[in-house]
Amino acid sequence: MDQEHKNIITRNLVQLVDETDLHVLIPELHTRQVFTELMMEKYENELIPLSERKRELYLDLQRRGPEAFNHLISSLLRTGHHDLVRRLQPDLDIRECLEQRSERNRHGTTLSQLPGYLSEVQHELYPRLQTLAIQEPQSVVNLGTEPLKVKVTKATVRRDVCNAKGVPVYPMGSRPKGHVLLINNVEFTANIEEKTRIGSQVDEKNVQDLFEQFGYTIIPFHNQGLMDMKRKITSFAQSPVHSHCDSCVVVIMSHGRAGDSKNDNSVVTVEGQELKYEWIIEQFTNINAQYLRNKPKIFIFQTCRGSEKDYGVKMTLGRVQTDGGGSVTIRSMSDILIGYSTLPGFESNRDIYLGTWYIQAICEVFMKNAHDTDIEDMLKMVDQKLAHLISEDGTMQTSSYENRGFRKFYFNPGLYNETSGSGNTSI
Repeated sequence: MDQEHKNIITRNLVQLVDETDLHVLIPELHTRQVFTELMMEKYENELIPLSERKRELYLDLQRRGPEAFNHLISSLLRTGHHDLVRRLQPDLDIRECLEQRSERNRHGTTLSQLPGYLSEVQHELYPRLQTLAIQEPQSVVNLGTEPLKVKVTKATVRRDVCNAKGVPVYPMGSRPKGHVLLINNVEFTANIEEKTRIGSQVDEKNVQDLFEQFGYTIIPFHNQGLMDMKRKITSFAQSPVHSHCDSCVVVIMSHGRAGDSKNDNSVVTVEGQELKYEWIIEQFTNINAQYLRNKPKIFIFQTCRGSEKDYGVKMTLGRVQTDGGGSVTIRSMSDILIGYSTLPGFESNRDIYLGTWYIQAICEVFMKNAHDTDIEDMLKMVDQKLAHLISEDGTMQTSSYENRGFRKFYFNPGLYNETSGSGNTSI
């Protein structure tokens, strides 16, 4: 490596150590033969502090030959470290690089190139998904190169108490913490334009792992038609099992469409019919869901909300802040927080190997921060992760959330009331 490139790494060493995801970068550097299998062992040794391992890697890179810097840039691009690429090579046109790689990827994928979790039949959908993954080329740069392994950091201090300013906080100590209704539409009727949602099985596994470790009971359903979805949603909303729990979560993953206006969004069912977001949310009002009155109800919608693509703009945007608050009275609709994977009118990005950007970001942020961070702050952190991603087609993504009389909320993973029982999960 020439001295100029060594100096660039040295000047940016603090940021490189702070922002590098070592677990996704090491395999990429190994693939490019920058490091041998034996050399990689010290970077993977968990007995050595992570920051020290990353620092050692960047110092060693400077002694790995004249092409090491170029291999580093390519590896950082491949693993989604775009901010670091901009820092090391500010004149590089990242979008052009991604477009070139996208063009190469359109030649297709072979079964031998599939990641291990798709090559092994571990799920009833996998054989079909293997075939489709070969037919549909990779089109996005994601948060990593391997599926996320969800491991929740447990809380050590209960945070469901009002602070000095009297901000109301939901109690969260029941066992289970609540129930999660998880609907994942993957395979759609052949005569509609929506394609199979390849990669969504990874989202489903991550969501289940996340909320099970939080202390929730998961109620999963796949490939639901319109009437099936309606029955399962109303049954869940009205179930008396919620009387023993402190919260509930609804996660719906499917294709989505915009209606007459950008805010008129629908979930697409497997036969191509539409179910309005608002119809789903209205089943959980204080009128319709009596066992959930005054309890937090969290919705996560992983769907497109239209067909527009967000190609971003090259300018600095100002910040817009909104304030919301709870109420001490019971209204027809309250205690509801809604997370949207994208803005009205826009598409969501999905990786055929790793799942959707939004669900992957939620699982990663929540598992690392739920022990001491409230959910709205975590959703802001999720969007910050999305802000640094650009697909190989040059598209970006902005998530959002909506507070409808929702108070401060902590998951308190691992902490329960001493008197909490197991609760009945039958619905």
